Amino acid sequence: MTRPSHAVVRTLLLAALFIPLAAAQIHAPSGQRKYIISGTVVDSVHGGVLPEIEVSIREAESDSLLRAVVTGDDGRFEFRDLPRGKYGLNAHGRGFAAQSFQEHGGFSTAIVTGEGLQSQALVFSLKPEASISGASPTTTTNLCRKRKSCCSSPACREAPKPYSSVARS
Repeated sequence: MTRPSHAVVRTLLLAALFIPLAAAQIHAPSGQRKYIISGTVVDSVHGGVLPEIEVSIREAESDSLLRAVVTGDDGRFEFRDLPRGKYGLNAHGRGFAAQSFQEHGGFSTAIVTGEGLQSQALVFSLKPEASISGASPTTTTNLCRKRKSCCSSPACREAPKPYSSVARS
């Protein structure tokens, strides 16, 4: 009878160790699997990608912050190694106030990770901050005409408009 070589024995031992491990990975419960949430942040008005936007992820149930990333030049973000669950995304950056994913009327959309669920290639649209300032040229012109002169002092600009009403007693 011949003895098996050391190489054959080693191969058989390694196979005996790794085959059960591989089978365990294939049949692992879905709760142990890790998922990815990823996407691109875009300007909701102009449609362009937004670099240097901070995107944070929170557990939806507890609202506890998990991580935050800053988008690159391509506007992309990615959160890896997430367990199955429900998550909220928030983003903000220069010119964009803090907003939640698909925020509308005080509500937002949560992202759910799990077997067969879509959580990658998301498009996170941010609405730019906006403000309106200045004086109405019509109001200023009318006041100047009524007063026969115009001044640029705040007192002059804030003066009440003249009314052409008659007081009745």
